[in-house]
Amino acid sequence: MKKILLFLALLLVSAASSAQTDEHLKFMGMPINGKIMEFQQALAKKGFFCNGTDGNTISMHGAFADNKDCNVIIMCSQDTKVVYSVSVIFPADEDWNSLYGRYSLLKKNLTEKYANDKVDCAETFSSTYQKTDNSLVLFHAVKSGDCNYSTTIIDSLGVIRLQISNAKKAYDTTCFVSLVYLDGVNGLNENDKIKDDL
Repeated sequence: MKKILLFLALLLVSAASSAQTDEHLKFMGMPINGKIMEFQQALAKKGFFCNGTDGNTISMHGAFADNKDCNVIIMCSQDTKVVYSVSVIFPADEDWNSLYGRYSLLKKNLTEKYANDKVDCAETFSSTYQKTDNSLVLFHAVKSGDCNYSTTIIDSLGVIRLQISNAKKAYDTTCFVSLVYLDGVNGLNENDKIKDDL
């Protein structure tokens, strides 16, 4: 919950600075803006195919940043169907070294690309795991939710968050890297609509 609140606070700061313009954060060179079906069609032209839709979300599959088999989730406003967020779920990794290697390479490339923006990194384990470098133990920490590895970039046009994540399934937990692009202007508009409900 703390991570979500921090992420929303960072979004609001970013959105306030970008609200004066009509510019939008970009994903694969495309502004995170416009109708969700148009955004889906543009991704399809880049080789992604649709996995399915669920209300205000479209799930697509394809290659991203030299990684095959990525899932891309596009989110839009319920009312306007305007895209405000795009997330990438990278393929699951089976060990700490692969997981950390993917995270580190993406972090390096993102911080180089957005070198002039504010970058906030949190890379810790719970106290149980802090004094070890055993990759099996560290991977178990990710599976059990005791790993907090994230890099948040606050761009003038939005927020980008890279993190090591996990998802519990029926009999196992998968570990993967996720990347979220949240457009400042459209994200703020969506947040205002949520506040109207409160």
